Amino acid sequence: MYGKLSNCGANLVYLGDKASVEGNIVAMKQMEESERHELLRNASLLVCPRRHSGFHFALLEAMALGCPVLASNTGSALEFIENGRTGFLLTNKV
Repeated sequence: MYGKLSNCGANLVYLGDKASVEGNIVAMKQMEESERHELLRNASLLVCPRRHSGFHFALLEAMALGCPVLASNTGSALEFIENGRTGFLLTNKV
């Protein structure tokens, strides 16, 4: 999971722990590029639950490294993710 560990991100980590996948969810913080690339190459999925628009470099990086992506349907994600084909988009709820 990429980005600040907001309430949404913290909830995903908590749900992962409850689903007995503890240790299999990584909240990505600042890390060296080589370490990040290694993590993304071996990841099953990158989750980027951002609620605000903006450019999603992390999504492009993951996609370039062959990692499937799940993102909020906001900002630039709408420009380069075709839901169900090049990634998956979440429906934002207020």
